Parts: sequence; structure tokens; C-alpha cells
Amino acid sequence: MSVIKQRMPERKPNPLLPAMGLLLAVTLLVLSLMVAPTVVKLLAENIPQLSKLDNPGANTKVIEIEDIGYRLGAVDLVVAIMMWLLLFSILMVIAVAAAGPEPDEVIAKARMGQPVKLPKRKRK
Repeated sequence: MSVIKQRMPERKPNPLLPAMGLLLAVTLLVLSLMVAPTVVKLLAENIPQLSKLDNPGANTKVIEIEDIGYRLGAVDLVVAIMMWLLLFSILMVIAVAAAGPEPDEVIAKARMGQPVKLPKRKRK
């Protein structure tokens, strides 16, 4: 009796995937930079130990855009970078979970006798 092995269909990677990842990272950075001053102000108002963060001496200006009235201090910049790291890491976990298992992992599971669900093949 012969055993029929079903081969995993090979997908071509999208060539724009690195550009989309970079665009997403830059978008999250801009979002973090815009929200950081508000987060610092809310933290300073609600947590007494952090009330020193919103003082002009502690939060020296790093970036200032006078046309739109935007000011970003050193503390704001640190909070923005921390927010960006948090958002980006959450997004990468979601992306890895959505990508699914690698073909090598599927083959290893099949060799160990564990059940493997293969994607349905499209008929031509």
C-alpha cells in the first residue's frame, strides 16, 4: 500500500511587504509623537509622584512647531518612544499569529504523528 503525501502549496511573498511594515512603523511613531504630550499631562495630573514631569524645567523643549502650536519635550519624547515600542510589539505579535505556522513546523508535526490541517487547494 502506498502513502500519498500532500505537498504544501508554495506562496510567493509579496515584494511590498517590507515597505508596508516600514510604513506601519512610521505611522505608529507619528501617532505616538502626537499622543505623548497628552499622556504626560494626564499622568502628571492623576499621579502625584509624577507631577514633576509636566514642569517646564523637567520637560525641556526638543521639538517645537509654532504654526500648529505643537511642543514636544524630552519627557514627551521618552514616553512617545515607549508607546511606539509597546504598540509595535503588540502589532508584531498579532502579525506573527496571523501568519500561521511555517511549512517546516507542519512537516515536523506530520512526522511526529500529530494531526495537521492543510489549507484547501484551489482547483484550476
